[in-house]
Amino acid sequence: MKKYQVTEYFSDIKFGANYFFSHHLILKLSIPLVLLNLFNAVNAVAMPFFVRNFSHSLEFLGIFGLATGFGGLLGNLLVHKLSQMVSVGKLIIVLLMLDGIMRFIGLVSNNMTFILFFFFLASMFAGIYNTVFASLYQMIPKMDYIGRVGTFVDSFIAIAMPIGGILGGLLIKGVGSKNTLLFFSIVAILASVYYMFNRNIVTLPVVNKIERDC
Repeated sequence: MKKYQVTEYFSDIKFGANYFFSHHLILKLSIPLVLLNLFNAVNAVAMPFFVRNFSHSLEFLGIFGLATGFGGLLGNLLVHKLSQMVSVGKLIIVLLMLDGIMRFIGLVSNNMTFILFFFFLASMFAGIYNTVFASLYQMIPKMDYIGRVGTFVDSFIAIAMPIGGILGGLLIKGVGSKNTLLFFSIVAILASVYYMFNRNIVTLPVVNKIERDC
């Protein structure tokens, strides 16, 4: 079996980057995802601090992880049916908006039960739209380009993660863990609005009618 060389990786990255920045739809899809990934990493840093300050109980952190895990699993189970019933563009816009709103309500409620419930819903919505995004990156490029475009997109979006970890620590110190978590809600809502005013995104059809590049 032929080994995958480092030079091949960078060649794929270069090809994927050229395709990525010249393809308006993929570029417009990806810009908000970088920010969402950045603040998702911020959340990963801030959440344990928020739970400790809110409930003073490590058990609650475990229950919270269970609730969000089940939410994401339910979202993954629902995505196939929903993406065939509702146009992809509208699905992304609505679910991002709902994700941001659910997280916001949960955080400002100052109630343990509400936090679990609303973050469960938010994770379900996120599970759906994350799968839809992943599908789009598989369905839009030419068949021969999928691997190389995917390599660049994954690398491009992943850059935000270590930055988010550092930013999370700075934000917790500056504004506290709860306010730090609220940033993701704001970014999700703004991403939804961004897509809402982007005709290329709004007009994306149901998933089985998306046309691959020729």
